[in-house]
Amino acid sequence: LQRTVAFPEVRLEQATIFLEQASGGRKSWLLDLAQQDENARITIGRIALTNSTLGYDHKDEKTSLRAQLSTAAAASESSAAGDLVFRLQGGYKGQAVQAQGSGGPVLALRDTNLPYPITLDATVGPTHLTAKGHITGMLSLAAVNVQMALRGGSLEQLYPLLGIALPATPPYSTKGHLVHSGSTWRLEQFSGRVGNSDIAGFVQVVTSGKRPVLTADVRSQRLALDDLGPLIGTRAGNTAAKAAPIHASGRVLPDLPFNAERWGSVDAEVKFQAKTLTRTKTLPREDLVVGLSLRD
Repeated sequence: LQRTVAFPEVRLEQATIFLEQASGGRKSWLLDLAQQDENARITIGRIALTNSTLGYDHKDEKTSLRAQLSTAAAASESSAAGDLVFRLQGGYKGQAVQAQGSGGPVLALRDTNLPYPITLDATVGPTHLTAKGHITGMLSLAAVNVQMALRGGSLEQLYPLLGIALPATPPYSTKGHLVHSGSTWRLEQFSGRVGNSDIAGFVQVVTSGKRPVLTADVRSQRLALDDLGPLIGTRAGNTAAKAAPIHASGRVLPDLPFNAERWGSVDAEVKFQAKTLTRTKTLPREDLVVGLSLRD
């Protein structure tokens, strides 16, 4: 026996499955005595779960998730008859999770050629996400092609989920087309709002290097400096108080230190264009172009 067990397809009904990753790297789904050999595992090509419970615990990352899986008895707006329907709750990296959605009746875990249809409505901490589209290779995420919408209290709150530093902002909402292939993630044709400002453009993240590389081209027809404040070093709500010295110095943006905390998590090349920049108690400025470059 080579500690390798393979099943091309598994169908389970009323099953209860719990997976646990413990301190020291032990993983309950590995078959060696130390449960650390990644080659000593049960390999499953396709799996169908009906009326089942799936759990995952990782105490070191403050993660504990429980999913209830069932089969849709009839077609609905979000699923077809026979589709897998799921509800998920628990915690992910210390943040509360509530999610529901649906997918195809048979989950192709390793097939990197067959796209798997999925619909998701999830809340993770203060962030709400909806997505609808296809994922290829569920274990490896070989490819992703979904329409998604995202909203939350601040872009900064995405750091525990993405591991990429984003600026503190007022509440935001955005929607766009998320695609992934190889080491590249790209949010295309997105549009939305941050505070009182409109935003649109694309964001791309490449993860193949020693740290992620973020490239973005963001445009705004009307940008409020109050919304840009946390990004350029001011506290939210303090921009108005800074208006007088900014005008006196002749600067469009305040001469204040940038908040560089977490900048070491990412390299970045960002271009930002605003047709109109508005500031409290001052005349608006036109055609702002800002470039941001972060390296090492």
